[in-house]
Amino acid sequence: VTFRVNIYKMKNGFPSENILVEPIYVTTRIKHGELSVDLKKYNLVVENDFFVSIEWIKSLEGHGLYFCGGIINQDDSFSRKTSQGDWKKVPTLGLGFNTIVTYEK
Repeated sequence: VTFRVNIYKMKNGFPSENILVEPIYVTTRIKHGELSVDLKKYNLVVENDFFVSIEWIKSLEGHGLYFCGGIINQDDSFSRKTSQGDWKKVPTLGLGFNTIVTYEK
């Protein structure tokens, strides 16, 4: 399965401008478990709230794609049908995304 990782600025509570200057593609063959992506080499810098998304680019023939989600989550979740579509808030589901960031004090 191939995904594209996207990182957006937030504006008025929704993802807005993609801050990436080049696409970040991730291909994996894992069937179950956790996928970890190290983005250190991209030297990404954000100054305020940001939103990380994954975009499903290519699947394996004849296979589906399923995510595990939690029912209770305090953060907003967003979805859109196409890469240029409008973002919509979706019922609060936690898909297990997390980020580890470094910052200056």
